Amino acid sequence: MACDYLIGAIANVLATGCDNITQPSNNGTGNFTGMKDFSIQLDEIANQTNATAIIGYSRSVPIFLTFFRLTVSVLIILFNGLVVTSLIRVKFLEEIKYIMITNLSLADLGVGLALFHGVIVSFIGAKHAIHCFIFNNLIVFVTLASIGSMMMISCDMYIMIIHPLKYYQLMTERRAKLMVGYWWVSIIVIQTLIIFVGSEPDPSKQPFPKCSIPAHFNFSTIMFLVSFCFSCLVIMLYIYGQIFAVARKQTLVTQSRITSGQELSAHEQQQAAVLKTQIKVAVTMFAVVGTYFIAWFPYLAIAIVTKYKPELYYPNLKIQYVFAFLGFMNSFVNPILYSFRLKPVRKAFRKTLCCPAVTVAPVDIIMLQNPA
Repeated sequence: MACDYLIGAIANVLATGCDNITQPSNNGTGNFTGMKDFSIQLDEIANQTNATAIIGYSRSVPIFLTFFRLTVSVLIILFNGLVVTSLIRVKFLEEIKYIMITNLSLADLGVGLALFHGVIVSFIGAKHAIHCFIFNNLIVFVTLASIGSMMMISCDMYIMIIHPLKYYQLMTERRAKLMVGYWWVSIIVIQTLIIFVGSEPDPSKQPFPKCSIPAHFNFSTIMFLVSFCFSCLVIMLYIYGQIFAVARKQTLVTQSRITSGQELSAHEQQQAAVLKTQIKVAVTMFAVVGTYFIAWFPYLAIAIVTKYKPELYYPNLKIQYVFAFLGFMNSFVNPILYSFRLKPVRKAFRKTLCCPAVTVAPVDIIMLQNPA
């Protein structure tokens, strides 16, 4: 009931300017009547918008926009490839957190490959349904991979700051790699179910461009993606809220001791330094989570509304295009956040690119071993 109300509210916002469109009716058999006239109306609107249906392989996309998307896709691949290569090459960065950041960068790399595939096929023309199948399923796959990676990073940060004494008993490198492996297996299973159960049998018969998300997946699949993203967002907001509350409390205790004239031992000074660095990493990863959901949630919300009300699809084509491209840009922003915020990652970049002599010292690593 709440979902219907929310979808209806968003639909009312999108419905401005759509009164002249006659939508096809469902005769109860799953087939739309009036599809021919409706398709003619949609084609006319699509030509007026001079935009593409997200990936849509439209003939009306300006050539400069195609090359711009191509450039962004190449940069996403290069930047995230640099992150993955750097974190694998630098042995001191084989920490649990960086294993998961590497996993997140692999997912972002997949986004870049999907966008690159879409742009190339758009340029040469989409003559086979397999191109749409690859693009849409790859987008869903890397979306699930990204969310899983962010959830694992959030849980790792939570244990490290809330339960620091138990951290190295609970989290080991082997367990981190197993977690990553289990999640990839899980999303392969989920994606297989989506392909066989959650996809439309014939996207070309849907009242959308055949390569769009609403045409390719049924309503239940899109609803699952939106619900899963929103649920993970709520969980991660709670986790980071707890992290920042505990970190602030610990910082205030340390500051009050210094203000009162008490001297900190070498061990306490080291713990304070490590906590400060951990907080910086937590803020960075919270920014990654925030930008991800700001980038992708609007597009997913519009996807589910337009699937529910097909007549709203083409009149809001430009909005959908902007939101979809915003989602792709998130995969471009993440490596920049890593490099600007995390000193060990910057040094790893330098070592990979131009300065083989640069070393990443253990003191630079975020998760320092607690002294015995």
